[in-house]
Amino acid sequence: MTTYTLNPNNIMATNTHILEEIILKSGESCAAGEVVGKEAYKTSVSGDWVADSSNSGDGVLAAVVIRAGALIQLGDYILECINIFGTDGAVFQLVGPDGITLSKKFIVPDGEATVDFVGYEFTFTLSNNVDNSSPFAIGDFYTVTIEAGTNKYIAAVRTNTNGADKNLAVLPSKVDASLADVTTSAIRIGPVLLMNLTYDSSYTETQIKQALKDVQINAVGE
Repeated sequence: MTTYTLNPNNIMATNTHILEEIILKSGESCAAGEVVGKEAYKTSVSGDWVADSSNSGDGVLAAVVIRAGALIQLGDYILECINIFGTDGAVFQLVGPDGITLSKKFIVPDGEATVDFVGYEFTFTLSNNVDNSSPFAIGDFYTVTIEAGTNKYIAAVRTNTNGADKNLAVLPSKVDASLADVTTSAIRIGPVLLMNLTYDSSYTETQIKQALKDVQINAVGE
């Protein structure tokens, strides 16, 4: 990171900020003061989930989709059966890559069923007893792998599901990457003038101020 002491486009609220070198992704063309976000992880995890080969149950985990605004960790999430009930009902818990068990439990009702779940990080469907003969057992588990994204920056949109909704920075100058990736500098820490920012309409003023504050960029003024 470098300390930046110029303010050519009146984006910064003071004259000293911390800037970081970033790559603006090919296809982007951004104005001075535009809020951009880093593609920190892949948006699709289709095919990146695995049922453990020792599972007793033949249930199918599918349709895994990262949620917008989720606090995603890179690495393996483990969805594990921790209790069973009835003929083929089951209770699952989700353990993050950091080893912390998330408090929400996921319940597949007794009787053959496919259930839609909204997790902390992603949504998915889980079916039980597909062939009516192999219910879940305690200890059955699935692995969902979240892989790193491009780590390039694009215009931030609040509904992005690749991390570009909250891994934010502000461009102090106009950058045209419409034809190819461009390496440039972006504000990573420090106050900026709200009235001179450009951001997607998916954010309200309150939401963009909070999203920037979360990464130590304070949008000030009206």
